Amino acid sequence: MVFKNEYGRIELSIDVVKALVYKAMISTFGLVDVSVQNLIIKFFGKEEEKGIKVIERDGKITIDLFVIFEYGVVIPRVARNLQENVYHELSRMIGSPPESVNVHILGLNLE
Repeated sequence: MVFKNEYGRIELSIDVVKALVYKAMISTFGLVDVSVQNLIIKFFGKEEEKGIKVIERDGKITIDLFVIFEYGVVIPRVARNLQENVYHELSRMIGSPPESVNVHILGLNLE
């Protein structure tokens, strides 16, 4: 992701975006875990990359989150809180809000 200003360019790695998203995710009540779609990432990926997909297109980013919620939570409320946390954290830290934050709930922790 590249930002331009009067002084030049600022290039932001997708890994940095994923780390910011992960930080916002883990502070969300009711979220148990992030889900891993790819076995290679599961065993060899960084913790903050698991369950997070970032797509950059034309200077805008779209975030897809693959998560597991705690049983008993109000799912739409927790999903919305997660979206808001990620949206506001990215807006605050990189100065540009994501185009969308999509939450994919892949399971519930029944324990």
